[in-house]
Amino acid sequence: MSTPTRIDRGHYLTEQEERQLRSRVQERADADRARGRHQGVRQQAVVEIALYTGARVCELAALTVGDLDLTRKGLRTIKVRTAKQRSKDAHRILPLNDTFTAYIESWIKWMRDAGWAMSEGMPLVPSTMGGPLSIRGWQDAWNSACARAGLQGLDGKSRFSIHDARHTRGMRLYHHRKDGVKDLLTVQRWLGHASPTITAKYYATVALDDMLKAVE
Repeated sequence: MSTPTRIDRGHYLTEQEERQLRSRVQERADADRARGRHQGVRQQAVVEIALYTGARVCELAALTVGDLDLTRKGLRTIKVRTAKQRSKDAHRILPLNDTFTAYIESWIKWMRDAGWAMSEGMPLVPSTMGGPLSIRGWQDAWNSACARAGLQGLDGKSRFSIHDARHTRGMRLYHHRKDGVKDLLTVQRWLGHASPTITAKYYATVALDDMLKAVE
């Protein structure tokens, strides 16, 4: 019998949990904007960027404003430097849908209005001191958002790590086709796996929510 993977154990957000998380961080971000505070607005950026890109946390911490290309209509992109490849120049280009483009443009505008110098080398999510938000900073912001959204276990800790945002994106991509065909190639390219074998190990499984739908 094969050993269950993290995905088998449900380490990804259901669509309902994802909506719940986004709703709570939106509420806090709106409140902090109204009060001239930064923390909730930055927390929303962490959640939205992590959930959309599915990037590893070290890749998230390395993102800069210059990695965005918002100039081409219909083909807006973000460049993610792929951490697990040997080449220092390894990266993947991810297309941005309209919803995420609108969000990221509002985030850039907010930072500019708040007085940040928006050069290409500027961290996409800066710390309060202006440097890149650290890996620990990304993790802490994510965990705080999950706690606010009630996504906690009995021990009071978040049930989902920021790496589970990556698994969530993978599961959404794996199940995105309306004809029911599973799309491992799209998952592999989006997440930057070195081979289809790695992708299949994590995502070529029956998801827990699929099993629930079956019994219902």
